[in-house]
Amino acid sequence: MAYPSIYPTGTTIYEPEKCWNGYTIFQAKERGACLVDMNGKVVHLWKGLHGFPNTILPGGYVMGSTGERPIEFGYQDQRDLVQVDWDGKVVWKFDHYEYMEDRGEEPRWMARQHHDYQREGCPVGYYVPGMEPLADRGNTMLVCHKNLRNPLISDKLLLDDTIIEVTWDGDIVWEWVCSDHFEALGFGEAAKNILARNPNMRWIGAGMGDWMHMNSMSLLGPNKWYDRGDERFHPDNIIWDGRQTNIIAITDKRTGKIAWRVGPDYDTSPELRRLGWIIGQHHAHLIPRGLPGEGNILVFDNGGWAGYGLPNPGSPTGFNNALRDYSRVLEFDPITLKIVWHY
Repeated sequence: MAYPSIYPTGTTIYEPEKCWNGYTIFQAKERGACLVDMNGKVVHLWKGLHGFPNTILPGGYVMGSTGERPIEFGYQDQRDLVQVDWDGKVVWKFDHYEYMEDRGEEPRWMARQHHDYQREGCPVGYYVPGMEPLADRGNTMLVCHKNLRNPLISDKLLLDDTIIEVTWDGDIVWEWVCSDHFEALGFGEAAKNILARNPNMRWIGAGMGDWMHMNSMSLLGPNKWYDRGDERFHPDNIIWDGRQTNIIAITDKRTGKIAWRVGPDYDTSPELRRLGWIIGQHHAHLIPRGLPGEGNILVFDNGGWAGYGLPNPGSPTGFNNALRDYSRVLEFDPITLKIVWHY
C-alpha cells in the first residue's frame, strides 16, 4: 500500500513551480494576526490584533481590529478598524460609526465593521498587478452593521448591513443602507412572507434579524465592460453578496441603486438555470484587470442551505429553503451568465 500524502495539519506537499508563491496572513483566534510562509512557518505574529479579516498592506502594515463587541449585544461587530505597523503600533484607526451604550459596558464609539473592507488603490483584498492599496493615505470602504426597523421587511428589529466610505481622517463621506433597497432585490411573495416571520433571527439581546448577512464587498475597478460602454460596471461601483439571501449584486455608487444582480432565485430565466443555484456564497468579486479571467465574476458557492421562499421537504417553513450538499467555485461572465470555469 502507498503511504498517505495528506496529513491532518501542516504543509505536506509544496511544489513552488506550481504555486503563486508568497505569504499568507490570517486570524489565529485568541492569538492575533499570523503571517506564515509557504511551508507554514510563522514569520510574524501581531499579538492581540484581531481581524475580520486581517489584510497586509505594502510596507509591512496590517489591518484588523483591537477587539469585538460582546456577543450579548452584537453579532460579529468589530469595535474598530485599525492599521498597525510591523511592531504593532497603531498608525490609523476608525471607530466613529455608532456610539454604543451596552448594559454593563463602558459607553464607546464603535465601527461595527464585519466581514470586509477595502483600502483605496486596489479594488479587492489581494495582489493585483499595478494596483497597490495605499498605506499612508486614502479612503477606506467598510461593511458595517446598523440596527433598524423596516416594515417592508418585518416588524422585527433588523441587524442590517451598510457600506460606508471613510477618509484617512475618519470622516464618513458615503453610506449605503441595504434595507433601503429591499424592493429592488427581487424577492417573490413566498420569500417576503417568510422574511416577515423569520428574517434570520439571531437571539442576541431581545433578538434581531440578520436578514441579508452581507459577507463580501469590493469595488469593480477598471474593467472591459465599462470600457465598452456598460455603465453598470463603472469602476467605482461596488459588488457585494448576501450569504443568507443567495444574492450577488452591484450597487451604483453615484445613485445608490442596484445596477446588476443575480439571485435570490435562479429559476426565472434560461441563463440563470444554466448558471445554477448559488447558495450561501462568499467572496463574490470581479476579477481585476491584469489577472487571468479579468472581468469575470469569481465566487465561492458554499452550498449548504440559505434563502427564503416556498416550503419544501428540506425546509418545512420556507426558511433556508435552498439546499445543496456540495460546494463549488464559479467563474462566470456577468453579461451572459455563462460559466467560464468551475471547480
